[in-house]
Amino acid sequence: MDPTGHEITFDGHFKSGVLEQMYQNRVIFLLDMHCPVYCRFCFRKHKTTRKEKSPTPVEVRAAADHVRAHPAIKEILITGGEPLLNKPNLEAAITELIKIDHVQTLRIATRSIAYYPDLFLDHDRAYIRYLVEKNAQCRENGKRIEIGVHFVHPDEVSIQSLDILSQLVKSGVPVYVQTPFLNGVNTDGRTLARLFGLLRQAGAKIYYIFTPCSPIHGTKDYWTPISQAFDAWAYLRENMSDRCIPKLCTATPLGKIEWQTSGWAVEKDAGDESYTWIRTPYTPEYFEQFISAGKHMPTFRVNREGTIDARFLVNMGSDALFWGQRPLSCRSAGSGLSRAKIDQVRSCLLTDDFMRPSIARTGIKGMIRAHKTRVEMKVTAGKKALDYVQDDSGITDVVIHWADKDSLSLENVNAIVVRLKEMPHLACIRICSKKMAVCPDVFTPERIETIAGWCDFSIENPVKIEIETWFLHPDDILARHLDLSENFVARGVTVYANVPLVRGLNDDPGIMVRLAHKLRWAGIEFHHVYVGGLEIQNRFNHPDPIEAHSVIDVASAVRKNCSGRQIPLYMVQTARGETDFGLEALSSTPWGC
Repeated sequence: MDPTGHEITFDGHFKSGVLEQMYQNRVIFLLDMHCPVYCRFCFRKHKTTRKEKSPTPVEVRAAADHVRAHPAIKEILITGGEPLLNKPNLEAAITELIKIDHVQTLRIATRSIAYYPDLFLDHDRAYIRYLVEKNAQCRENGKRIEIGVHFVHPDEVSIQSLDILSQLVKSGVPVYVQTPFLNGVNTDGRTLARLFGLLRQAGAKIYYIFTPCSPIHGTKDYWTPISQAFDAWAYLRENMSDRCIPKLCTATPLGKIEWQTSGWAVEKDAGDESYTWIRTPYTPEYFEQFISAGKHMPTFRVNREGTIDARFLVNMGSDALFWGQRPLSCRSAGSGLSRAKIDQVRSCLLTDDFMRPSIARTGIKGMIRAHKTRVEMKVTAGKKALDYVQDDSGITDVVIHWADKDSLSLENVNAIVVRLKEMPHLACIRICSKKMAVCPDVFTPERIETIAGWCDFSIENPVKIEIETWFLHPDDILARHLDLSENFVARGVTVYANVPLVRGLNDDPGIMVRLAHKLRWAGIEFHHVYVGGLEIQNRFNHPDPIEAHSVIDVASAVRKNCSGRQIPLYMVQTARGETDFGLEALSSTPWGC
């Protein structure tokens, strides 16, 4: 094979038998070295060539002992090979990890839903039942199981795989999708749009595009420039629902970054221009928390802002994507707001009917067009709003703003949903309740059961139901939110949160890290951070708007201190719709305000 590239990439900085550790707060368990697929682009190629034997349950329990001794570890990624091929090791891992108080989430990575669906469907779906039962045990112990899947092309998506995804999600086991960006396979936006549209309708969360695939021996034909991924990603943003947009991620030798927020290209390597120096949010002190200084560390340098640049074999594809070193003269977060001012901001958030402007005139009172695929409507919008949706097959998502006033009963919302579910082009109905953030008890058991009953996981015409809410501060998230989200997720309903950055209230990186942790703890997906353009920001951030450096600080802190499953997308609201911070908003002046 072509020897270009590396023999090993993205290996753990700390390794001990079954266990690899790349980050302070999560580790990898390698439960089996076999796999039903031999993916040339797999970065664990050095293991799947059978150079290492599969571990034993004794070794798995030893890895759990390491986790038990390190309270900073909150998440375990259970992988391989294919971990589901080794039931004894999987059972040993879950049995031990479920006993550890500081462990919150067990993530099981599998390729078998795409390539070996019989593993789940044989014996009257025994493996699906097993995973659902184990998730229930985890829930009883304050933990959860999530399933991470790899799909790279729509042709991998079978009726069986969609059925498995739907069965897991509607039984309360969240599923997320990671996709490597592969030359000649899925590098055009249309292919990715078809792929993500199918998987989302089955209930999966679209999570990552990895670009490029790992630069390991034998994968050169799959390598792509980063600029090509940006182009495909922009197509998705223009043509797909905001709930179908993944994070654009690269796994550098030091750890993952999201492009143009937690990391960017600094410059080409002076000695070999096939390598690029990439700014990461990590620091030497970060890694010293769990490894001996310098041990197993790849080539790096400390930049002038104090974070680490990683040397990576990658083609950026455009000189415009090199941002250079970050200036040292960066402003800090805004000073704290008074309690009265905070109450004023919160009141504005709750009473603002629509958080964003309409990008086109609908001619209907109580309805806006937020995107070519999405409309938002009040419960009072009436028949004209429903006819508008019926007549436009490009609309895939409807957001119903439920103000929860006495005159608007559950029956009113139910009648709207029943009509919407008759429209075959709709993929998702979203209930927006900003009041949920401050008064979660508005969702009574009766309402939860009714809303969950709207879900349709049929293969022919599925309709996903989601709950949207808005938070301002981590202290707003209560134990009742955890109970509420668990009740929804157990019935196949996703709960997600948007957050507007307000200067002096939550633009501090530490506050946003706490908010990300609290949302994860509560089982609420962190969807968008709006950095500017919303009416609430036009009002309370004027005349001192959030600047680019503050967003970089927030995104860097969240990436460094949180799991990848806690990371939001950073958005700017414009009159023409939402745009992604960094990719377009800063392309010409990356360090401007």
